[in-house]
This record gives sequence, C-alpha cells and structure tokens, in this order.
Amino acid sequence: MRYFRHTIAEYTCLKHCGYQRSVADANWSLFHLIAATVATVSLWLFSLHEQFPWFYFISVLAGELLLVYCAGFLSSFILLPFRGTFRCKQCGAPMTLCGRHFDPAGSRRPNRSDMAMFVMFVGLNIAVWVGLTKGDL
Repeated sequence: MRYFRHTIAEYTCLKHCGYQRSVADANWSLFHLIAATVATVSLWLFSLHEQFPWFYFISVLAGELLLVYCAGFLSSFILLPFRGTFRCKQCGAPMTLCGRHFDPAGSRRPNRSDMAMFVMFVGLNIAVWVGLTKGDL
C-alpha cells in the first residue's frame, strides 16, 4: 500500500545544457492522517480523564490536523536551504522551475520532507502535552 503522496517540482538549467532535476515535497497522505488520528486518540483519552464530553474528539482531531498542516509549513522553511536546485551541477548556470505536478501513484517510502514533517509534528505534539501537563493550555 502506498502511504505517501508527493508534489514534484521539475527544474531545468537556463543554459539548456540538458541537466534536469526533480524535487519531491510532502503532500497530504494517508500516513499523515494516521499519525494525526493516533495523536487524537491519545489526547482524547486524556480529555476523558479530565471529564470533557465525548464529542470533543472532533475538535481534538481538527486540532491535530492543524498541527499536521503547521508541521508541513514549518518543515518546508527548514528544508529550503537543502533543496540544492539553485545552480546547475554541470555548467553552474541558474536553475528555473518548469512546473509542479502531483505524483499520482504515490510512494511506499518516505522522502526527507516526509520525515522532517513527521518529526516537526511529533515536536509540536510534545509541546502541546507539556503545555497541558503544566496547565498553560
């Protein structure tokens, strides 16, 4: 089963030396939905202990999906210097963006943007849990 979806950006050399590069970025996928659901269940169980109503599950899920979105937004800024698409590796000319497209088939393995997004999501969830246990949230 393919758990990861990507948006692929195609870059080409401005001097037309023939060098092309494809860069895959994370996109909403089944993996991120599963991660948000697992985090929702644990946070919802905590909210039951605190005697919140059962229907808070929906708002907790919405909050976790927002955390996934924020994690993707923050990880895209962190990974920006590591893309390596600024200069051609053959002639040194600038690279230009030729277009973006979605990967229709998906992937079985994550790339580094998926991993960075998941690490950022876990970090944001840890921050939420620390805030809840200290009583700041």
